[in-house]
Amino acid sequence: MSAASPEIEFSKQVRGALANLYDPAALRASGLCGVLADDEFGLRECLLRAIEAVKPAAQVDANARAWRAHRLLHLRYVEARNAVEVEGLLAMSTSQYYREQQAAIDAVVATLRRSAAGGGAEATNNPSAIRHNIPLRLTSFVGRQQEIEIVLDLIREADSSR
Repeated sequence: MSAASPEIEFSKQVRGALANLYDPAALRASGLCGVLADDEFGLRECLLRAIEAVKPAAQVDANARAWRAHRLLHLRYVEARNAVEVEGLLAMSTSQYYREQQAAIDAVVATLRRSAAGGGAEATNNPSAIRHNIPLRLTSFVGRQQEIEIVLDLIREADSSR
């Protein structure tokens, strides 16, 4: 039995990271950490930007089919709704949902693959690298490593006490 190709493995990692979008420990353990972003929080931002990159241009009618992939990704992963809810909200059959979900994830994978090929974490953290409407960070926290470590320790403690 042969090993999965790098493209298939990357796609599986993206799918897994999307499924764990709000689980910092799972994102930290993802093979995408260090490839697309420096840490789990950067990886989440990178995934959110990739979902936003699927959004059609503003001039596309809001009821156009072109919006369906973005709506599906947003409902399923950003709002963390289950597949049955998404099917109902988008008025689609189960088989249609899975076909369209796969196409939408393929679009996210392609966006992330371009980012990874373009320089890894630096490319994905570049606000102009991916079209999105997520606000830019107001500060880079340069020289605040000690404060960042304190906050990360507090988050880890909160996660471990659950």
